Amino acid sequence: MENVRYILNTTTKKAKRICEFAVKEGAFNKSYGVKCENYDCGVIIKSFKNTPTIIDIKCSHCLNNEEEYGIKNSTNTSLIEFYELAT
Repeated sequence: MENVRYILNTTTKKAKRICEFAVKEGAFNKSYGVKCENYDCGVIIKSFKNTPTIIDIKCSHCLNNEEEYGIKNSTNTSLIEFYELAT
């Protein structure tokens, strides 16, 4: 959505509406990502095509670096929406 906002030089709200329209038209797919809560990490741990029910997901990036890690529950702050081109 941020790329659409930037390219069209528009607001985030309008970019979201454009992306939602593109999903309805079949040009984009809407997905959800679980973002690591570790401030220094922030990677997308896992992505889903539908709104996920998150029980316990660990960040392998943080585990490899022996840092604090983890997603405790499916709070909105760690769940992000994103759009991909339909293939």
